[in-house]
Amino acid sequence: LAPLRSGDNCADVSCKDSGESFDYTAFPALTVLITAHNEQGHIAEKLENTLACCEYYRERVKREVEVIVASDGSSDETDSIVTRDFSSRGVKLVRLSTPGGKEQAQKAALNSVNGEVVVFTDAKVKMAEPALFEFGKYFCDPKVGAVSSIDKVEGAATETSGEGFYV
Repeated sequence: LAPLRSGDNCADVSCKDSGESFDYTAFPALTVLITAHNEQGHIAEKLENTLACCEYYRERVKREVEVIVASDGSSDETDSIVTRDFSSRGVKLVRLSTPGGKEQAQKAALNSVNGEVVVFTDAKVKMAEPALFEFGKYFCDPKVGAVSSIDKVEGAATETSGEGFYV
């Protein structure tokens, strides 16, 4: 992960893990916004993964991480899984009554956001446990306004395949 600053070329940006120390009080409160449409087969695993990442972040920086699922009019069990199994763990559901597309679901959910920084992700994206920490540390620099990642597609044997995607 690396911050993108004005004039940066993606190929020129690299993340250095030099053991640098951070002012943990400067880390932002985060909101993880998960967009989903008919993801009953993936949403529980995604939320477990996200909550583990949130705990990793909270333990290190003592800041809250909010989790919102933006359901794009799901007609399967996605919404009931979120409310039944995860609302007691602080996960919020924002639901469009009819499908309007990913951007509309995200826009609707943004009205419920409390975090200083929003991390957008999808139901089928798995994050490494330190991912939110890695994102958050860049926002300690007031000149950073956005951070992106490279998504890698995993094959059946969890080996990285394909070129990956910028999000």
